[in-house]
Parts: sequence; structure tokens; C-alpha cells
Amino acid sequence: MSLQNTFEYRSSFSKIIEVNAYHEFYTDRILRGVTYEPYQETSQTLRNYNLLFKNTGNGFVVLSSKNVLMSSPSFSGALTLKFRMVFKDELFLNITSIPFKYNQLFAFKNDYPDTKLLHPNVFVDESSIQPSSRAGIFGEIEINFNGDNAFFGHEEANKKLPLLSYSINFNVRTVQTRYNFYSANDNTDLGNFYVINNKNNEQLKDFQSRYLENGMKVNTLILEESYPLKDRYGFEYYLKKEDEFDKSFSKYIPQPTIKNISMDASNGKFYNDVFLSVD
Repeated sequence: MSLQNTFEYRSSFSKIIEVNAYHEFYTDRILRGVTYEPYQETSQTLRNYNLLFKNTGNGFVVLSSKNVLMSSPSFSGALTLKFRMVFKDELFLNITSIPFKYNQLFAFKNDYPDTKLLHPNVFVDESSIQPSSRAGIFGEIEINFNGDNAFFGHEEANKKLPLLSYSINFNVRTVQTRYNFYSANDNTDLGNFYVINNKNNEQLKDFQSRYLENGMKVNTLILEESYPLKDRYGFEYYLKKEDEFDKSFSKYIPQPTIKNISMDASNGKFYNDVFLSVD
């Protein structure tokens, strides 16, 4: 079910700023696992200008009171509002096409007048990322407005306030599936095993032995085709065995999950690991 904004605003307030965040991983594109908070100085500004801040299903809004006092020249001049993004999804780095490290700060600003984006390119990339001394992924959103007194200090009591609408777009990471087959018997030979694509019956059997960091031996099969991660997939693979005495052997290989994303430092490629016992 898609998340939808369910806020009903009182007629005495109007929406003047909205920020929506999207992610290509999700079928409905709505970014999950993030909350937004105004910084302390911004909270004070919101109070001074009788503004309300609300988290929504995929971002936040700022609401302005239709107060005649706000048209006074004393409220004129440029304003800056700053908000923090709090990432609560521990797997955000796995699914997002950004550098694979845990000390990054996203710096978003409304500096791009020709678009509604808070970053210079179609998707968030390194141009919007700053190194951080804190462990984890964080975000800061800076909105500058009212330089032309379009909102406050305009000396027009009944003026309809404009709406500033912005977006943040995260792209999804592209990976390859890597199947890892293992057995309680270290001498298990996968020579007569193969993987079959249930869609086109293609058989794959180029297994390579390798050892995991914990010392466990696995037989690996890497699917050649790279693909963008999604919250659901339409493909199915099975592990089968060529055995004249037992032709019934067939194991469904689970769909890849975003929990097992890793980067191979030797080639810079990202793999989505699936583990399956052949016993």
C-alpha cells in the first residue's frame, strides 16, 4: 500500500513549503525510514513567524498562519530554515547508489532555480555529499526564501502565499547476484549440480570455490547480468542435480535480499549474496 499524506490543514493555515523524498528501490518510489527535524534556531524562527512544521509520509511541510501581522515590514527580508534528516533504516546504504561508507553527510539546498530538486543532478550523488566525523549517514536541508518578501513583509494583507515545492531523489544501487552453495561435508562435489532459470530454462554451472571471511568454504556462481535492486523481483532460480538414480532433486533458491550486499574491493563491483545448503 502506498504511503499517502493524510494531514488536513485548518483553513487558517496555508502550505508554503513542501519537501518530498523519493527512492527508486521502492515500487511506489516513496522513501522509507527517514524523519525530519528542524534545528533549534529554525524552531525559533518558525515560532517567530507563526509557522508550523509537520512530517508527512515522504517528507515534510511548513505551514503559515494567515495572520495580517505577517505583512508588516518588520517581517521582511530573507529567511533560512534548516532541517536535519534522520536515517533510521540500517540498510539504506545497501540499497542506495552512493559511496559505500558509513560517515556521510547529505547537504541539500534550494540553490537550483531551474528545477525543484535540492541537489544539482537528477539523483543524489557525491556532489551533494560531504565527509562527516560522525559515524553514520545524516542529512541537512537548507531552504532560503522570502528574499523578495513574497511571503512576509509584503504589505499586502490578503495576498495569496506561493508554494515552494522541492524533491530529493535517491537512485538505487546496481548489483550482481552471487549464489553461495555450501555443505556440511567439505568434500561435496558440485560437478553434477547446476542452476536453472525457471523463466527460460537456461542452465548455469560455472561454480568457483572460495572461502568466506569466517573460513567457511562455498561454491560460488555469479550471474552475469547486473540489475538495479528492487523491493520485489520476478525471476526464479532452482538448484538441480544430474543424477540418474535421483532425478527429483530440486531446491528453490531464495530471492536475493538487501541484507547481504557487499562490495568486492578487487573489482569495485557490488554483489547480492544468497546462501543455500546443498544437503
